[in-house]
Amino acid sequence: MSEISNPLSSTASVLIDKAKTVTANYVLQHKIVFGQSGAYELPHPDTILAIDGVNYDVGKLPASFWYDNGSDHTFYYEKSLVVTANKKAYVWTSTTGLSTAQSESITVSSSGNITGNYKTQYYLTVTSTHGTPNPSSGWIDSGTSIAASIDSPISGPTGTLYVCAGWRGKGSVPTSGSNTSTTFQLNTPSTLAWNWNTQYYLTVSSDPLGLINVPAEGWCDQSANVTLTAPAVTDYDFDHWTIDGASQGKGADPVVVTMSAAHTATAHYVRVSPTLQSCDSSGIEKNAFDLRQGEAVYVKGSGFSPSTTHTIHVVNTVVWVEGMDIPPRIANTSTTVMSDSSGKIGQTAVWDAPLTLGDYDIIVDVNMNGKYDQGIDVLDVEQNAFSVIPEFSMSLSLLMLMLAVLLSASCVKRTKTLRRA
Repeated sequence: MSEISNPLSSTASVLIDKAKTVTANYVLQHKIVFGQSGAYELPHPDTILAIDGVNYDVGKLPASFWYDNGSDHTFYYEKSLVVTANKKAYVWTSTTGLSTAQSESITVSSSGNITGNYKTQYYLTVTSTHGTPNPSSGWIDSGTSIAASIDSPISGPTGTLYVCAGWRGKGSVPTSGSNTSTTFQLNTPSTLAWNWNTQYYLTVSSDPLGLINVPAEGWCDQSANVTLTAPAVTDYDFDHWTIDGASQGKGADPVVVTMSAAHTATAHYVRVSPTLQSCDSSGIEKNAFDLRQGEAVYVKGSGFSPSTTHTIHVVNTVVWVEGMDIPPRIANTSTTVMSDSSGKIGQTAVWDAPLTLGDYDIIVDVNMNGKYDQGIDVLDVEQNAFSVIPEFSMSLSLLMLMLAVLLSASCVKRTKTLRRA
């Protein structure tokens, strides 16, 4: 009917000037309601849903539409919606109702709802100057229980170690702790910062090697001041410390090492010359032994190679000259003595009674070549090691001197008597 200006309008004006037929045509339509669940704090300008190319923010939902039966329409739910950068976001999880898709083109055949469902995520910021923290920074679902940890220690350059000293936290993370792990439930934007200490290795050795064991050797905190004291070593005298090869001064002990880097401290020792002395069975120095008391001759010493069997000679006293053959041993005297683990020779019998009158030397032939090598072989410290004397404790030389004096006096007296006659 030409006089109806807008056939698509539900109302029309018709002039009844003759018989006319007006027919209203209907089409089946369905009501579709688009909505969302879970995204509550989005700013209104942010698009959460596009319907047939038209954007909708949270404030415009739910949105209802009457669609013709069989008509096609498209929708698209945003997958991720950031409320605040690196703090809070909403993430699409599912669509319920007439569709289960995040984005789809539908053909309308019934009324119903299409709802996009969102979950809340918070950003966990994790910082660490060393190692690989677990977890690292990222978006995590609200309410998630987190077991955070980091491996420690971490090796650095030679002589350097990084040791975790705990953490500092904000938000859902505990304020602080001293371990390498912590647990919490994430319910707000949070920060976890792992703390580290730098350590340097202090090497402590001796010259000669192996003389000392200093407890201070090991890993030390950066800037720590470590005091080193040279321990006493049997048969050695302490001389000086060196730090990384630089002398700290002769006799300077203790020394302090500031751990600004890895360092090597060396205690230098000078070996004490070996000593040898005749003694009694108690180890008391003795240089004269009574012939008729049935005494035995013992020897003691120090500064020898540890745990070693040494060749020893008891000989008649001589003037020792470099390179000379060592005189024959006195009969029935020992041929060897043994040093202990510290290089000491404990009192050891080298000549059992009966002894023989005379003056004697004791020598340890260190290199066992049968010759006297000055600076290598060890003589008793006394000029004559020991003497064997009669019971009245008078050496043979003294006895002879007294006899000479008595004979001289007798001759003088005899001369005077003859003159009177």
